[in-house]
Amino acid sequence: MTVNVDPVILRQFSNVLSGTGEVIAELDTLAPFRASENALQGTDFRAACAAASAAAAGAVAALAGRAECVADIARGVAQNYEITDDDLARRLAAMDQPK
Repeated sequence: MTVNVDPVILRQFSNVLSGTGEVIAELDTLAPFRASENALQGTDFRAACAAASAAAAGAVAALAGRAECVADIARGVAQNYEITDDDLARRLAAMDQPK
């Protein structure tokens, strides 16, 4: 099935996703963990905060990367006026799968 694509709209979509990825990447996910590290001295809470902050930072980085990846796909597709649904689906499916 052939779909007519408006490259202007795809470029705008790409720009929005890029901006979103940048905002997400700039989030300070570590601040709440740093503020809490010494809350329960004499316990393993500091280690739990370190592990949780690493997990949160990884999740935020992955989310920002995913937004940029989809933005790149949209940017590339914007250069073509006609694509098939299968082509877009194949490109999206080719992205790394979440772990």
